Amino acid sequence: GAATAWELIKDGHAVTQIEPSEPGGPQAASYGNGAWISPASIVPMSMPGLWRKVPGYLLDPNGPLVLRWAALPSLAPWLLRFLMAGWTARKVERTAHLLASILRDGPQRHAILAEEIGRPDYIRQTGLLYAYRDRNAFAEEALAWR
Repeated sequence: GAATAWELIKDGHAVTQIEPSEPGGPQAASYGNGAWISPASIVPMSMPGLWRKVPGYLLDPNGPLVLRWAALPSLAPWLLRFLMAGWTARKVERTAHLLASILRDGPQRHAILAEEIGRPDYIRQTGLLYAYRDRNAFAEEALAWR
């Protein structure tokens, strides 16, 4: 929204943006980990073999997939499409390639935008660290790293 408003202002339009709180606050899309701008964030959530993990996820109330069982019939078509999107390594690689073309220069574009609005301090480059329980946990992510 803010980026769209800025582009409209640069094009000569008058813009009023209404926010419920300060920019970057808990109501904002960029709050918490939602602020990552990473050209490496191209690995789809759906990966080959994910379907084998779904039952365990559903049985764990604190797991990554929690749903209301009554909603399962209406969610089933989406869930099936989600699982099929990552069914094969080829599908995952195609999606990653397409996302890479979109995200490749994302950090630079955000830095330019922050500079234009006089707030280069909105962008911090602090790096990213991936940690794994053990070598096997790392090996399970081979497709993602490839």
